[in-house]
Formats: sequence, C-alpha cells, structure tokens
Amino acid sequence: MIAAEQADELIRFFKRMLAFYREFLAFEREKYEIIVSGNFQKLDASLKREQAFTLKARGFEKDRVKLLEKLGCTQATFRQLIEEVDPTRKEAMQKLYEDLSATVSDVKAVNERSAGMLRAKMNRVSKILSRMENQPELKKIYGNHLGERLGHETTFSKKV
Repeated sequence: MIAAEQADELIRFFKRMLAFYREFLAFEREKYEIIVSGNFQKLDASLKREQAFTLKARGFEKDRVKLLEKLGCTQATFRQLIEEVDPTRKEAMQKLYEDLSATVSDVKAVNERSAGMLRAKMNRVSKILSRMENQPELKKIYGNHLGERLGHETTFSKKV
C-alpha cells in the first residue's frame, strides 16, 4: 500500500505531466496545421519548439523513474499504482490516468498524421524534381544538377 503522502506526490507529478502533454498536444495540432498549409518557414521555426518538448518529455520520464524508485515500485505502471493507493485517492488517480492516457494517445496520433503528411508532400516534391531533371531547358538554366546555377552572378543578395 502506498502511503497518503506518497500518493499525493504521485498525483501532483502526474498532474504536471498531464498539463505538459496537453501543451504538447496543442503544439502538435498547430504543427499539423502548418504542414497542411504548406508554410514550411513556420515549420522550420517550430522544430526548435518540438525539440524542447521532446527533451522535456524525456525529463518527465526520468523523473517518473526516480519517483517510482523512491516509492519502491520501479517496475510499476501508472495503472498498477492506482491499485496500491488508499481508496480515497483511487478515483482521482483513475481519472488522472484516463486523461493522461487519452492525451498521450492524441499526441501520438497527431504526430503520426503530421509525419504522414510530410512524407506525402516530400514524395510529391521528389516526383516533381525528378520530372524536371529530364527537361533540357531547365538544364540550361540550372546546369546539370537542379539547384546549381551556371556562372557566378546572382540576382539575389548574398547576405539575404
């Protein structure tokens, strides 16, 4: 049986984790909308935020492991911990577990949709580029490899 103070510590920890994953879900939805809109400049800017979320998620996992070690339940899942607390806290932990599970599942689902959308868009770009490579008039403009320009002059500032 997990003591009341320890159960309260678990509840506080998983509430913080739930708040984090709700914020992560909002970010993932925003990222998906950016991908759908095709605004890849915004997507590029959001990659740093995504890395920060990923690092914070890893930190939460480390903190969870430490907390479970402190409780002497290193191999226990959140669901199993619910059965170990006193009945006055079971309902709150069960609700928290359900909310956290649903939110994490939503984060994964939106992330998978984003990855699928990006793969589809990248595949489309790849097909367009391969069709363009076989056009002689484009080779005159871009050289033998798309993206390379003939000559050293450019109409764009090098500083931009």
